[in-house]
Amino acid sequence: MILPLKLLPCTVKTKIMYLNKYYVFLFAAIVPALLHSQVIQQPNYGLKSHETLSIEKIELMRDATIVSFSIENKIDNGSFCVDRRTYIIDPAGNRYRMTRATGIPLCPTNYNFQAAGETLAFQLTFPQLTGEPVYIDITEECAEHCFSFYGVTLDEYLNSRFDEPFSMIRRGETSKALNRFEAISEAVVNYSGLKALAFYNIIKLSHDTGDEQKAAEWNIKLKNMTQKKGKEYIELATHLGIRRQALHNKLHRDTYTAVDLIKIAEFFNVELAFIDDKIKIPLDISDIKEKTEES
Repeated sequence: MILPLKLLPCTVKTKIMYLNKYYVFLFAAIVPALLHSQVIQQPNYGLKSHETLSIEKIELMRDATIVSFSIENKIDNGSFCVDRRTYIIDPAGNRYRMTRATGIPLCPTNYNFQAAGETLAFQLTFPQLTGEPVYIDITEECAEHCFSFYGVTLDEYLNSRFDEPFSMIRRGETSKALNRFEAISEAVVNYSGLKALAFYNIIKLSHDTGDEQKAAEWNIKLKNMTQKKGKEYIELATHLGIRRQALHNKLHRDTYTAVDLIKIAEFFNVELAFIDDKIKIPLDISDIKEKTEES
């Protein structure tokens, strides 16, 4: 039987009132924390410097911004570290310097991988971001081999929009992905970093499908962007076009020397190998170097 509150002993009523106050206090403490935190799982991004470095999630907290990374080692005796001068940069140009690194040493101390294929997970903590930026850049300022991510998308809806064409690419639906990126470019017209990301992917997919005219048209649009955020994409798109044309010209020559092939492989970042004194793709640069050493 449940007694009305007025019929309960005084000590019991006091305990109930105390518990009610406790739960009200707990609720008041938890709700603001939940309202002021957001977790973005595997956000989309435009460009990154290291092939095997990934952003697993970003936590936007009331008092900090925590970015969780993972990196896979691909070589023997590989190592990795993070410079103290690592920043988040928002669209307004505000810079937020890293305040703490967890799971990774600060340079010049290195984490030494035990073997190829090993994966390291680590976190970098930054101050709380001002306002609600739709995207950010994450850059390490160091002497060499610095890592960077450009156009990291924080908006949940825009992340879902970018997920669609990237999923299409993985399924081999290049034409559909190209059309979807064109639609996205209109939706992000007010966000220079994301617009540059969409433009770059349109250029790249146009190259991949052999539509060089469309690639050239969108490359002009990209170059016409006056915002600083398009600079990195313009350089990459220009390099992509130059590399394709130079490689095309090089592959259509009648004869090749070992030096030619090494220059192509190392400068244009493609893999080449000798096959009956001619070249085919995919190829292995180690074969070139072995043949060079023999000659």
